[in-house]
Amino acid sequence: MWTTEKTWFDSLLIRLFDGVTLGILGIDNSGKSVLCDFILTQDLKHGVYTSTSTRNEIKIVQIRKDKKTIRLKHIFDVGGQTDLYNLKKSTFTSSDYIIYVLRSDLIINEEKFVSQCSSQQEQEELNEAKRRHRNALAADFEQFKYWRQNIPFWEQKKPSQIIVVGNHFGITDEQDNIDENSVPSFLDKKTKSLYTRNFRKCCEEITSYSDEKVKIKWVAGSLASSELAKQLVLDIIEEV
Repeated sequence: MWTTEKTWFDSLLIRLFDGVTLGILGIDNSGKSVLCDFILTQDLKHGVYTSTSTRNEIKIVQIRKDKKTIRLKHIFDVGGQTDLYNLKKSTFTSSDYIIYVLRSDLIINEEKFVSQCSSQQEQEELNEAKRRHRNALAADFEQFKYWRQNIPFWEQKKPSQIIVVGNHFGITDEQDNIDENSVPSFLDKKTKSLYTRNFRKCCEEITSYSDEKVKIKWVAGSLASSELAKQLVLDIIEEV
């Protein structure tokens, strides 16, 4: 597990010397704020959303796991709405690291979701959700490319790393309870590795993003349960 406990001396170090900025961006309703809240509290709360017109700012955070320590001066959690262009841009160009969250189940074609569609209308709604999600992914990375290219040469180009996080939503019932059997076995290393490779391939086909000065890492998992969410956060920490 990881801890977010810190001493006054840790806070001083972060504030004055080695604190970095983390921006959390992604597609609307993909689990960004749920993920951010879980990293800070280790308490899984579905239905946590940012304001539609602002971004949430968390100051002075330290994440420690084993011998690894991540010191964050700021965490910016920004909604995925298209009308938050300026907030997304300022967050992207001022953050050292970006965590970009999307729904992997709307990126990868999965037969079990198709089989769950009981009518033609449900099938059409699923196809439309996939189309919107993939278009949003392509549009966001096109903006990232434009923002990076237009940063003045005398300014430090940020971010240095983007961690693309695929959050598998699974299938929910009428009470919005998630069927954990509909989520891949991300606790199994082989299953997770194969799924992550497929997820990366699908994303790269959609975005065609390339920047030699930005490292892109890929993490796949789920916030469907506390156990899966813990593994997802541990995988993200490993990549930062």
